[in-house]
Amino acid sequence: MILDIDIGNTNTKWRVIDKSRISLRGSQTTESLINGQDLDLSLVARLTRARLCSVADKSIITALSRQLSSRFNVVLELAVVSDIACGVTCGYKDPATLGVDRWLAMIAAYSKYQEALIVVDAGSAVTLDVLRADGYHLGGYILPGIALMRESLWSGTRQVKAGLGESALIDPAVDTEGAVNHGSLLSIIATIEKIAKTYPSRLILTGGSAEAILRHLNIEGDFQPELVLDGLLVDGVVTIQNPESA
Repeated sequence: MILDIDIGNTNTKWRVIDKSRISLRGSQTTESLINGQDLDLSLVARLTRARLCSVADKSIITALSRQLSSRFNVVLELAVVSDIACGVTCGYKDPATLGVDRWLAMIAAYSKYQEALIVVDAGSAVTLDVLRADGYHLGGYILPGIALMRESLWSGTRQVKAGLGESALIDPAVDTEGAVNHGSLLSIIATIEKIAKTYPSRLILTGGSAEAILRHLNIEGDFQPELVLDGLLVDGVVTIQNPESA
């Protein structure tokens, strides 16, 4: 039984693979891990491997390594970005500076579709990566996520005091809160459509805001809810053993 974990900026998701099937899933806030809580694996009886994609602080990885070593006697394997893996060539001059979550999302998408792609991960930040049909990563873009845009306006302007509730509308708003919410979503949609026009490719979306974005796009896109975790499944992804697991 293999445990795959995706620690993002806001949420942490995991799932257990048993004989090529997903047998368990779970999630919790990354803040809970920052505050010292263990990953909630109370329903997991045993493990043979544990693989991690993380953008979190090293201290969280260390604590998780020790938890898994103590309870399941497994060594945590950390996914890392490499020059080439699974048919995808990293376009960054220094691959180590590319977020491993973006790398795994690209690998998962390319493994599935094997064609030119735009891969969008819409979470706390929104990342967009462009892949040629041969798997070469042309590069990408990073912009604030919907909530982060709203928070920025809320904290940076005296007159704009918009709430931070979710909004999935883009029509002209008739109050300030709506204007901020709708504008934040619309700016992301416009960016995606501009990139898709410049680089005609299949569009793949993942992340917490992906479905809200997809509803308003004027182009077709495929929603893949666990794309980063899917990347951990692809044969050939480079992982290293976390030394803190010992």
